[in-house]
Amino acid sequence: MRKPIGLVLVIMMAVVLGCEMPFEIRQKESATPASAPSEPADPSKDDSATVEDDSDAEKKELEERIAELEKKIEQKPAPPPPPKPKVKKKSLPSGYRTVHSPGDGWLALRSNPNSGSRLIVKIPHGSEVYVSRCGPRVVSGRLKGRWCKVEYGNLSGWSFDYYLRR
Repeated sequence: MRKPIGLVLVIMMAVVLGCEMPFEIRQKESATPASAPSEPADPSKDDSATVEDDSDAEKKELEERIAELEKKIEQKPAPPPPPKPKVKKKSLPSGYRTVHSPGDGWLALRSNPNSGSRLIVKIPHGSEVYVSRCGPRVVSGRLKGRWCKVEYGNLSGWSFDYYLRR
């Protein structure tokens, strides 16, 4: 069944015209409550003058609001500076420690604070040593720790503190 082309065009025009209302008219219509009685059209009033008055009033209202917000921003005190990071105080490294090296079963006592220096003795797991001082934290292979001056019996040298426990 063929529909008349005229009817289709009329429907399309109604849809297009209904959706394409100017912004000011849509805004004015949405501001009017649905339950409010509509006033009779007054031919002496000019609609374009009303739209201009409304947009001038809106513009003035927005400018006042912006001025208010700018004053609030100026009056707001600056945020306090961020707190200083807490520095963890290092405990004195000196004192007795226990060798904890269950994998190898021993800890190397070396002539200098590096893994390539001469091995003085292998200190057995569970032995007590005296730590007199430690250097800065370093990464040795996959481990993080410090090289510490250690006394074991009558021997003195350097050991890595990763393997020492209190």
